[in-house]
Amino acid sequence: MFHWLRTLFGPAPKDIPGGWTDDMTFPLPQGMTFEILVDRVLGELMSGAEGANVVDGLVSQIGLSEEDAHLALDRTLGGVVRAATGNPLNRPDRAKDPMAWLSFERATSDRSIILKLRPQYTDGSASQ
Repeated sequence: MFHWLRTLFGPAPKDIPGGWTDDMTFPLPQGMTFEILVDRVLGELMSGAEGANVVDGLVSQIGLSEEDAHLALDRTLGGVVRAATGNPLNRPDRAKDPMAWLSFERATSDRSIILKLRPQYTDGSASQ
């Protein structure tokens, strides 16, 4: 069915269906950790910064590529959304998606993060 894709791009690796991977890590600048990065992203968002401004700061001040900065924002917010479900089965994999795991843990322990960043997923209360 997707023969024309194989003609253009060749076969997908056998261990990664469709060529995709679920590893959401990326190289960090020296001295940077995912913990610091998640805390920065959450802090800026909690202060009212727009996502585009967060990305710009991660690029200009931290030294991430634009692609990695967008991924950092996405994965941090992804962890918040997963935490909003209240379902521990939605906990991201710590090794494969460390930013989502960290933000999940922070938002699970401090529900005000969910209330502030994704109020549409709450009942309006910020239980601690």
